[in-house]
Amino acid sequence: MSELGCVLRQFRRLGLGVLVLAATVGAPARAQDLGEVRTAGQRNVGMMLHVGVLSGVGGGLQVGSREVGLRASVAWSPLVVATTRPFSESDLNFYGGLLLAPDVYFRVLRAGPTTDIGAQLGYRYSSLLGHGLGAGCYVQFAIGRSLDAVVSGGVLVFPDGEDQLRREEQLPATTGFGFPGPSVNFGLSLGIVLFP
Repeated sequence: MSELGCVLRQFRRLGLGVLVLAATVGAPARAQDLGEVRTAGQRNVGMMLHVGVLSGVGGGLQVGSREVGLRASVAWSPLVVATTRPFSESDLNFYGGLLLAPDVYFRVLRAGPTTDIGAQLGYRYSSLLGHGLGAGCYVQFAIGRSLDAVVSGGVLVFPDGEDQLRREEQLPATTGFGFPGPSVNFGLSLGIVLFP
């Protein structure tokens, strides 16, 4: 229960940080100018590039409106975990694998003409950790005529993550993991969305 409480506290801090970031993005005059430009052209299908723990390092598509839609991506996902074994010290280990990450997103607050704050929820499949779930919040804002930036943060839960990592990396059954670890992790991702 203490791990879950720690995750929730970290998630709350992460959400507050994303909201503060959204409030400070761009000057109001710049946002007004981009608000008029943003309506020009289509904004329903975009190509994404992103980097971070929540979505990995990769790309995908965003389909939908500013209010609700789907982001789906394929990425390489880094994983840094502390491992422990009986009668030895902790080791910091680095792993990487393929991550499939479809997310449904929906706007909660329109913070300005070109800035949206919302929530996202999605399935995760990791070649290292198996099946899981990702949940969090995002800020999306225009940085050009057909280009948006996206900052997202949240928590990743892989119920069988520890067992799956032991099998994939052939770790001894006595290997323990620190927090955050393979079963519960949290982080940020930064990305851009190009609307052709």
